[in-house]
Amino acid sequence: MDDSTIAELKVFFAGILLPDKIEIYPGTSIVDIPLFLKTQFTIVENGSPVVQRPAFERLVRLRELLSNP
Repeated sequence: MDDSTIAELKVFFAGILLPDKIEIYPGTSIVDIPLFLKTQFTIVENGSPVVQRPAFERLVRLRELLSNP
């Protein structure tokens, strides 16, 4: 996880049509994707290392799901 990877994720999410909701893991759904993206990027950019990695992994997981529907 570095600044260029985070920038790539931001570009990816800015350039696609987001669904209304999505299940990223069994039993874990995102119902407000724009809010999810805002909070996860805030955590990745400003949070402690303990919380940065899981937030980053959720962003990567969402990108994978949206790239391969």
